[in-house]
Amino acid sequence: MSDPPDEEAPCGPAGPSSAITLEAVNYDAVPYVLYLRADTAGRGRRKLYLPPLPASPPGSSVTSFRRLRLMPAAAYSLVLEAPDGRRLDVRPVDAAEGVSKRSFSVVGATLLASQG
Repeated sequence: MSDPPDEEAPCGPAGPSSAITLEAVNYDAVPYVLYLRADTAGRGRRKLYLPPLPASPPGSSVTSFRRLRLMPAAAYSLVLEAPDGRRLDVRPVDAAEGVSKRSFSVVGATLLASQG
C-alpha cells in the first residue's frame, strides 16, 4: 500500500506548515470514525476525515493513518466518533514544527496518546 500524499489542512492563513503523520490503532471489536478538527481564529472549525478505522479482530489491531500539513498557529484535535455519529472522545494534536508523527490507540472507545 502506498502512502497517501500530504494534504494541507484547510485552515488558517498562508504561512509555515508542518508535515505530520496522524496514526490511530484500534484494539476494539468496534469500527470508528476519526477526524482532525482544526480551530482557527476567524475561520471557525473545520474537519478533515481520516480513512475509516475498522473493527479489530480478536487479539489483534488495525491501523488508520493520514499524512497532513498543519499550520502551527491553529489548534487541532483528533475526534473519535461511533459509526452513528456520537462523539466518544477528543484529544489535542500538537502541530508544532519538528513534530513528524502523532500516534493514538483506541481502547474501550477512548483515545490514548501513544509513543511514536
